[in-house]
Amino acid sequence: MFTNVGNYGEYTATILEEFKLPDNKTQHEWDATKYNDLPTAMMKICHDCCVAEGDEKLLEQNPDVIIERHHHVLEKGGKVKNHFAPHCDHEGPADGPCRSALYYYQIDEGIDDVGLHFYDWIDEESGIIDQAGGTHDEPKETFIPTSGDVVTFGNNIPHCPGEFKTDSESPKVRGLFAIFIKYPSKEKPKKVPKNCMSWLRCFS
Repeated sequence: MFTNVGNYGEYTATILEEFKLPDNKTQHEWDATKYNDLPTAMMKICHDCCVAEGDEKLLEQNPDVIIERHHHVLEKGGKVKNHFAPHCDHEGPADGPCRSALYYYQIDEGIDDVGLHFYDWIDEESGIIDQAGGTHDEPKETFIPTSGDVVTFGNNIPHCPGEFKTDSESPKVRGLFAIFIKYPSKEKPKKVPKNCMSWLRCFS
């Protein structure tokens, strides 16, 4: 369902300098950039993700790449920062088929439920995901990141982050880049039900 590409902590300082958050913002989405125009370190991550899953031909097409940065500072008793239901990334900023990668540049110790959960389809054609009765408690697989880790997965893979909260008296940081490498396609992405749409807050 996913591939652990490796640890890229040695590139963290460079990438954070190249992709700075606007003042007083905890997240930001950059406009689509062609793969060949990416800064070297981010290009390497995209390259290695595609190679890890045998998807090198995607890079030969110089695809559009959309990058988001999320920087969450967690505190004891604070609100849960995760507002995502299980979803697929083609309904998000990519607005179509894409390869996804997550680069966890900082994951402090002491954060509970920090993993990325993956789910099976009950009925892919109808967009029905197996959520174990509507909860996040029983995913098919879970990736547990540490600082510097990169994970990648293909198009139309249902997933959802955990609630990532802490009981620590001192603030904890969960920081990541979400990277969407778009597949060239004239086809519209499959529709999914409203309770499974990416990038919409889940109030259920």
